[in-house]
Amino acid sequence: MSLYQKIKSAITVRQVGEMYGMEPDRHGMVCCPFHSDSDPSMKLNDTYYYCLIPSTKGQKMMLIVGKGGEGKSRIGLVLKRLMGDAASNGSVQKVENNRFARADLERRLLMIDDDMDMNALPKTNYADLK
Repeated sequence: MSLYQKIKSAITVRQVGEMYGMEPDRHGMVCCPFHSDSDPSMKLNDTYYYCLIPSTKGQKMMLIVGKGGEGKSRIGLVLKRLMGDAASNGSVQKVENNRFARADLERRLLMIDDDMDMNALPKTNYADLK
């Protein structure tokens, strides 16, 4: 068993957050350390976390970050199956760079980008990461 696997099996994501001073409310929500947050937007679960970033251009964003082969894209497939025609696969960078790509999001409740370049995210005008 690798050191990473030993640590992962010994402590939960929620415990790590609590060790860094995050105090989840009764819903498991905390203020996100990755952007300035006045209202809790990050959900801490035992095995993962996600952050709902409110903005006027995209109502919510969920980032699932990790190494390859951990099942992150499987979550996208499940969400796509649950949402049906209300979901679409896309690219955050394509939406940013191609004004016509935004039309593909009309009447969609969810866009799944399962291979997003994290370095490009702060450059987009459609995600406020201040």
